[in-house]
Amino acid sequence: MPGRVTPPTLPLRPADDNSKYMASGLMLAYPMLEGGGSIAKNYGGWGSSANLTLSNASWTKRETGMASLSFSAANAVAKNTLMARTIPGNWSWAAWIKLDSTPTSTPKDLFSFRTSSGVQQVRVWADSTGLWSWQKSATADNYSVLSPSYFPTSGPVLIISTFAGNNLAPVQMVTNTGMRSIPTQPISYAAFNVGQGAQATTLDGFYLGNDHQDTAPWDGNIGPFYFWNRVLTNSEVWELWQDPYAPFRRNSANFYAPMTMRASSGYAFTGVGKTSGPKTIIQDQNSLFITVEDDYFYQNSPIDTYIEFENNLITLNISDDYAYVSSPVDTLSPPEFLNIIISLTDSYTYTIEATDAVIEGAAPNAPVISINDDYSYQDFITDNLVTSITQGPLNIGIDDEFQYSPPPTDTATSP
Repeated sequence: MPGRVTPPTLPLRPADDNSKYMASGLMLAYPMLEGGGSIAKNYGGWGSSANLTLSNASWTKRETGMASLSFSAANAVAKNTLMARTIPGNWSWAAWIKLDSTPTSTPKDLFSFRTSSGVQQVRVWADSTGLWSWQKSATADNYSVLSPSYFPTSGPVLIISTFAGNNLAPVQMVTNTGMRSIPTQPISYAAFNVGQGAQATTLDGFYLGNDHQDTAPWDGNIGPFYFWNRVLTNSEVWELWQDPYAPFRRNSANFYAPMTMRASSGYAFTGVGKTSGPKTIIQDQNSLFITVEDDYFYQNSPIDTYIEFENNLITLNISDDYAYVSSPVDTLSPPEFLNIIISLTDSYTYTIEATDAVIEGAAPNAPVISINDDYSYQDFITDNLVTSITQGPLNIGIDDEFQYSPPPTDTATSP
């Protein structure tokens, strides 16, 4: 459990543009200290315009030991549909959570940012695949998925996720059940970081504990919830684990000198990050990364593109072995500054038959005709000899290597 679950002295000082240390860049902050009523107050920089209205959600301290909201009812939700904000290019969120049932294929939404029409922009949910942290982009998305072994069904956990932009996968860090260990990244988890297009940033509705249609209830507890417009540091992750109310402690009430809460020497917090392979060291919002090794199976053939910025000679060799219905057409439209040579080697099977013709005039001797073909014809071939020769004998020899559909017909006509 965290080392310090006693709330700070009320009233809390809300975060604003002048906030320092962990409250810096804190846009949404729901410490859940109201303990009653139908409103969860926002103590972050977006102010009271981001207060949440509770519907069928109840206040509790069950299991986490901290003030929390219970979302056990199927239509329980805390929401604000009129926020009219912009999702920052970098973000972090932290939440103390507990699930009462194991997720199935039906999602259980922790929270989501959505447009006025309900389109999800940032979303966190659990299903049979795992626990997702997801950012929408224009043509592809960025996400990471913790395995189902991290579902907090037997006790509460602290989970923290950070997104550094630049089409990186969001990092997810989680404690063990009961929050006795510092939040760390799992040794391996699914991540997708080749998002393309502009990041989705429209934010009209914020939904906590369910989706916008009340079809994905969390079915459990959500304790203090925070959302920053920046990436957290190692030391801030460490302090959140020790103190869930750290953003609102007065300077004199902090465990540690406040000036250390935004810096990290890296080696001093090697526990934050992967335990094998390249470690993720979170020092600031410009140095976060995840190393992803993926093997893909494509439904459509991938497009390989080579872009050359120098005026160099490029030689492309293409060897194809296709069965074409019609002859292929290979075209190239290179930039004017490139001198490109293309060599093609093709082997075709034609569906149009080849034509062999022999024209024979009058001759004193009987002609001998030999035809050697190595084609596979769609229609059978017919070889005809027309001659005006009146003296015989007339000998015709044909050596074919054809595959005929019906037997060929050979005809000799003599006046």
